[in-house]
Amino acid sequence: MNLDLVSFVEKLVGFLESGNYIGVLLVLAFSVLVNLPKITEQYLSHKRRRLDTLTKLKNLEELDSRLKSHIKSEIEVEVFRLTHNVKVSTVLLNGLLSLKEKVGDQVSFTHILRCSRLVPDLSKVNEASFQIKIAKSDYAYAIYNSFFGLLGFFGGFFWFTYSMAMLLSVPNFQSLFVSGLMLLGGFGMLIQTTPFFSTRIINKQLLANCLDCGEKCL
Repeated sequence: MNLDLVSFVEKLVGFLESGNYIGVLLVLAFSVLVNLPKITEQYLSHKRRRLDTLTKLKNLEELDSRLKSHIKSEIEVEVFRLTHNVKVSTVLLNGLLSLKEKVGDQVSFTHILRCSRLVPDLSKVNEASFQIKIAKSDYAYAIYNSFFGLLGFFGGFFWFTYSMAMLLSVPNFQSLFVSGLMLLGGFGMLIQTTPFFSTRIINKQLLANCLDCGEKCL
């Protein structure tokens, strides 16, 4: 389902002229939601075409071996991105794979994917006492998002519930819309804390593995 462009623009202009900015936001949000599958498919199609191009280039015999090695690394990064929807550098990808080998099956790979969003330094991942260092800014970011995320989520939840309950007697769609945004915003902020907590889980497992091996751990 695709919205007619002329009709879409006319609706936006009508809402803007009447000062109904909530209506503008609703129309924009609805149009994005309706076309999201198509947008996603076009993006994935572009990434697949790039992967196909890289694969064909790698098989060209006249290419320099160093360039082939570089293309191979790019292919691995693209495959990882298509598989897990996470963009990483070649260096970080190698570190993440080594980290997975080190923690084994005790830690879900989902935690490692979340940890990658902090772009950790994994250059010493093979050391026995290795721990992922969390920057002070990441600590502050996690605390900030946890506090205001919980505040926004529960505040938005109760406000949204109240607005829904009053919908039949005293409908207030603006209150319903704003409370819904507040609820989603709070949830989004809580989601942003997951890399921090996943990194803590990984470090805990690294420490446990180190102690099991009888190594001197920091």
